[in-house]
Amino acid sequence: MRAAGFSEAYSKNPQQLTQTKSWEEWTCEELSDALLIKTNLGLLKHKNWRAQDAGLDKAYKIRGKYAPEQVELTKRKYQDLSNAELAALERKLKDFLLKR
Repeated sequence: MRAAGFSEAYSKNPQQLTQTKSWEEWTCEELSDALLIKTNLGLLKHKNWRAQDAGLDKAYKIRGKYAPEQVELTKRKYQDLSNAELAALERKLKDFLLKR
């Protein structure tokens, strides 16, 4: 980054640059949707696509075009019970199993 003219602070901690409003504006200008679409279309037609694919992937990531990961939540039968309620159920089950 120093060779590109950025300050030493930015070269030591690039997040200081990439989390700024000016960085976001620059990426929107330089990595326009039209450019991404054009590159993507070229990628689909090009024989040697690996380098373009890597560049396109990075461009989409920089622009935040990927959807956030989705996590599927499963509701469990006893998840809403308090610790006291769970302890009572545990005692009841133990009593049943031990036939007290």
